[in-house]
This record gives sequence, structure tokens and C-alpha cells, in this order.
Amino acid sequence: MPAQNTTTLKEYFEHKIKTLEERENMKYENLIRTLDSEKKTTIDRETAKEKALDLAAQSLDKRLEVMNEFRDAMKDQQNKFVTREESVLIHDRLADDIRILRESKANMEGKASMTSVYISYAIAVIALAISIIRIFI
Repeated sequence: MPAQNTTTLKEYFEHKIKTLEERENMKYENLIRTLDSEKKTTIDRETAKEKALDLAAQSLDKRLEVMNEFRDAMKDQQNKFVTREESVLIHDRLADDIRILRESKANMEGKASMTSVYISYAIAVIALAISIIRIFI
């Protein structure tokens, strides 16, 4: 007869199967939790990547906008500059004006010296006339 502490073969295997099932169920649940955790981590990484890409795109847009503004400012500044041809024309006109002013000054100085000569002639003639008059008087 079987003793009270003894178990039958059927009970032994049922107990072993139940223990194995519990162990496998725990492994399965741990695996599911791990997969869920990995899935969440992957989703978080993807979200972070999308945010980083959005920020990078916004930063690039701002940078390009600033570059376009700078380019427009440079174009405006460049449009205000005098071209080489215009500067040559202006220089030539100014050189002609300076030449005309120099000639005019020389002409005025020449006229001034001719006036001095005429005044000297007039004084000399008056002095001669006075001398001749004094001789006869």
C-alpha cells in the first residue's frame, strides 16, 4: 500500500508538466514584456529621430532664409555701386572740367597782366605828357 508521503507516477508527471507550463508561461510573459519595452523604446527612438529631423529642417530653413536676406542685401549694395564704365566717364568729365578751369585761370591771369601793362602804358604816357608840358612851360 502506498504511504501517505508518496505520490503516484501520474501525479508526479502532472506536477512536473504544471511546473514546466508555469515556467514557460513566465518566460513567455517576460518575453512579451521585453518585446513591449523594446517596441516602446523603438517608438521613442523614432519619435526622437522625427523631432531631430524637424528641428534640423527648421534650422536649415532659418539659415537659408538668412542667407537669402544677406544675398539680397549684397545685390542691393552692388546695384548702388558705380560701374567701371560710369566711373571712367565721370573721371573724364572731371578731368575736362579741371582742364577748362586751368585754362580759364591762365586766361584771367593773362588778362590781369595785360591790364597791368595797359595801366603802365597809360601812366607812362601821362608822365611823358606832363614832362613835355613842363618843358614848354
